[in-house]
Amino acid sequence: MAVQFPINAFLDSLDPDPAQALRLGSELRIHCYALRFFPSGRFPAISDEDWRWIKATHDEGACGVESVSPGVNKGLFEASSIDAITDQIQETIDKACKIGVRKLSLFTWRKTAHAAAPRGDTPSPDMPTAIPNLLYRMADAAENAGLRLTIENEPTQWGDTGLAVESIILAADHRWMRVLWDPANSLAARAAWGLREGDRALADPTGVLIDELRQLADRLEDVHVRDIRIASDGRWRWVPLGEGVIDWPRLLEALDQAGYRGGLTLEPHLQPKNERARHAVDYLRSIMQASAD
Repeated sequence: MAVQFPINAFLDSLDPDPAQALRLGSELRIHCYALRFFPSGRFPAISDEDWRWIKATHDEGACGVESVSPGVNKGLFEASSIDAITDQIQETIDKACKIGVRKLSLFTWRKTAHAAAPRGDTPSPDMPTAIPNLLYRMADAAENAGLRLTIENEPTQWGDTGLAVESIILAADHRWMRVLWDPANSLAARAAWGLREGDRALADPTGVLIDELRQLADRLEDVHVRDIRIASDGRWRWVPLGEGVIDWPRLLEALDQAGYRGGLTLEPHLQPKNERARHAVDYLRSIMQASAD
């Protein structure tokens, strides 16, 4: 079976300097990017100089931007901050529409320090009940502008696994909301729950991820790519792609079989960024080439 997916990247995952990142991306034959950090801050809270650079590269056709990740709802949920977050979301949407962006990526707010453990793969019962309703409002704002809203799973968030995010999306019940799945984050979340020797996430981490994929495949919009190593006591760390516990050839095949036709977005979280990006691109292309031979 020939498994083929486009390789995308966070622009800042290639190099902290956006111009240098774009040059490297061109060399690596990456044509589609997600925007997040710039020298002056996180999109959309960036300097006029950074915004002019983004706008100019877009107008020149030098940078295809598929999604933006403002990170405005990554902190603790506070009712008093909702108006400010709503304003930031609207600013993000307004700027995104000026550079041809199709997707807005958000989170599910950071869990409190003493939150109860999740019940299986659903969020902790301590999650504020207002969160799905607020995400619904954000999805409405995105839909009105023609943007798809994706929700990313992250270990520190109420939506820490892909299935926890799916549960929140089901509670929000908005047709414009989809899952942005980070498989390594799902494993990191399980490690944070307190894995023990013999737990399946230690014994067969890729099998756990494939089971998760099968359940959320109908709502899957994007996939982030990085790798993780988990010790027998549950401690974990990021490692170069192919050196962790995820069997990426097996997972890419499962994505193909599940009908996923989106891209793979690089997010290694390792230094030096340019070397790690080169390695990740070479590794992914070697997997896809092997599947075609």
